[in-house]
Amino acid sequence: MTTEALAALDALTTRFEDLLTQEELALRGPDAKAVEQIAGDKAQLVAEIERQLDALRAPASSAAEQGSRARLHERLSACQHHNRLNGALIEANRSFNNLLLGSLRGQHGGRSQVYGRGGGLTEIGGSASLGRA
Repeated sequence: MTTEALAALDALTTRFEDLLTQEELALRGPDAKAVEQIAGDKAQLVAEIERQLDALRAPASSAAEQGSRARLHERLSACQHHNRLNGALIEANRSFNNLLLGSLRGQHGGRSQVYGRGGGLTEIGGSASLGRA
């Protein structure tokens, strides 16, 4: 069963890697509909990966199996890192959208923050909202 579980996890991990890449592209697109679909697909895939991991609770029976488990662990750790990066991209997009909405509404104390030439945040504007300009 362990060899079968490792093979299944390898295939699932490959699918998850592909899905994370698709998600990143959709986030950079931006393609909200694709992001929503991918989120549902990711949830299902993670549940299946967790089920397969449960089948690997027993210790490795050989050095080859132990090596396969170590490679799988590295790939899953890389997936976790990629997923965190995608989450940071989602948060950056959300923050940017909130900043734009605030500017349009004349919030932020009448001043808006934008990125300056050096890449840092700079405040601009007066008390009028961009929506009324």
